[in-house]
Amino acid sequence: MVEPMNPYLATHNAHHDRFHFTDIPTTICRHCEAILTGKTTVPPSPIPHLIGSNAIPTPEQSQWIQGAINVAMVDVRRLEEEIWRVKNVLAQLQGECRALEGFVDTHRAFLTPARRVYPEIWAEIFKYCPRGSKHRRFTEVEDSFDPREGPMVLTQVCSAWRQIAMSTPQLWTTIRLTYRGHNASQQALVRAWVQRSGGLPLTIAVMEAKPTGYPKTYPPLNWSESEVLYELCMSCVRWKDLYLLLPASPLPWTGLESIRHELHSLQNLVVHTSRGSLSPDSTVNLFEDAPLLQSITMDHSISFSTIDVPLTQITRLEFSLHKHTPASIDACLLSLDLVPNVQECVFHMGACEPWTTLPMIHHSQLRSLTVIVEPLRDNTQKGLARFFSNISVPNLKSLVVHSVANGRQWDHYSIGHFLSRTPSLETLELKCDNIKANELLEELREAAALTTLTLSVPTRPTEELLDYLSSTDAVNLLPFLVQLQSLSFEGLAKPDFVYRIGRMIACRTMLAKMNRTASLTFVKYDFSSSPAPKFDCSGHAVDSRESQFTITRQSASFVFRRRSAQFTQPLPFSI
Repeated sequence: MVEPMNPYLATHNAHHDRFHFTDIPTTICRHCEAILTGKTTVPPSPIPHLIGSNAIPTPEQSQWIQGAINVAMVDVRRLEEEIWRVKNVLAQLQGECRALEGFVDTHRAFLTPARRVYPEIWAEIFKYCPRGSKHRRFTEVEDSFDPREGPMVLTQVCSAWRQIAMSTPQLWTTIRLTYRGHNASQQALVRAWVQRSGGLPLTIAVMEAKPTGYPKTYPPLNWSESEVLYELCMSCVRWKDLYLLLPASPLPWTGLESIRHELHSLQNLVVHTSRGSLSPDSTVNLFEDAPLLQSITMDHSISFSTIDVPLTQITRLEFSLHKHTPASIDACLLSLDLVPNVQECVFHMGACEPWTTLPMIHHSQLRSLTVIVEPLRDNTQKGLARFFSNISVPNLKSLVVHSVANGRQWDHYSIGHFLSRTPSLETLELKCDNIKANELLEELREAAALTTLTLSVPTRPTEELLDYLSSTDAVNLLPFLVQLQSLSFEGLAKPDFVYRIGRMIACRTMLAKMNRTASLTFVKYDFSSSPAPKFDCSGHAVDSRESQFTITRQSASFVFRRRSAQFTQPLPFSI
């Protein structure tokens, strides 16, 4: 019996004979012109009427299907071999391409302008690089040992940069030592920094590291036998700025005993305690012989009774805020009385002891005073009155008072009386959230010599001040703040302040032309704590043709700046 012929094979052969490779795009080798693709097409199905159905093929149809699969598998194997060969060729081509790219990059580097920069110029550029990463404690001193920041990064770029960085002493003058006990690698880093810094003055920060997990109590470290601290203290004759954050126990101070009488270059000293307060019975006498020491910063746990410093040399005194704990108002006043030649003071004040009697402190050298009243630690409501009533600074030039959201009532009488005793005051910055409009005006009348005024007060006092400065009656009355040249407002919300400021500028300009007041040169309206005001620029607050001021819109403020005299024509009004 003759076996029926497989219709698929006949159809496939006929189809194969008619196929001219026009259905699939072909790729031809540019070397031998051989056809690389388009040699294979998907054969027709022997059972097209069954595709997409659930029908069961007959035994005869099953044979046709198997034959079609066998024929297709021949092409599949051939194509797999071809794919493997092409992949090998592709890998080889990619390798050759990478080699050529490397050749190009290597030789292109010789043509870059950076290669023509002299090492001395690179050294000058490196001096402006950060000295390390910032930290929450002692933000002024960067973490110099951080391998991702500071001079360590410059030494990892190339051998030339490494050589330049290591031979630039200015890059290695900051050492931030977080002491964790004996550490050989830390000791090697300290030695390297000291050697590379040459003979330049050093900025040193020494602090105690907390154990993992930040427990409330933990045993003190052994500072007296610290090789790392000993390595650092060997360079103490070059210490210019010293920052200490140490526990109150005597152990760390014993480890620093070798720096006594050797601090010949020390100018700035910052001393904080990490836990506890220094006992009045134990006095730190490491800094009593520092002939150049001029600035000292302490926290609430340290006073001049527990640390010896040359008081007559101090020109800058600061009681800083540490762990949200301000210094006592009485401690600030008593410390101020011990430094007769101080010129700048910064006080973060908190509680006071009203039961003690304080003398009247007179300071003729003090030029700048900053008083930041922190949140209360007691029930006293007269902290500002106690401070300003007991101090007399007739030559004060700059005063900054911050008393915001601290629960204290604004003592108008004592502050106004203090301003009347400072006839030389030129710069005043006032931030207060509970001052009244009449109080603000009365206090500013006492500061007749003001040239720069910065206010962050409630809306109503600001409106009263602007209206008073822009009143037409001021022409006939005694001018207010005659010497005022710069005025800044912060945290205001009302949009019509721009118009109020414009009217005030117009009035002050008229008074300046009459030689009754100084020329107002700068006004800033900051609305960073509120939405940006919206208004039409066509208002009559400032006449764009006659005004001598330009208005520029910055990110969160409007700045009114007096035009330069070199312009013969006024600039257009712009926002």
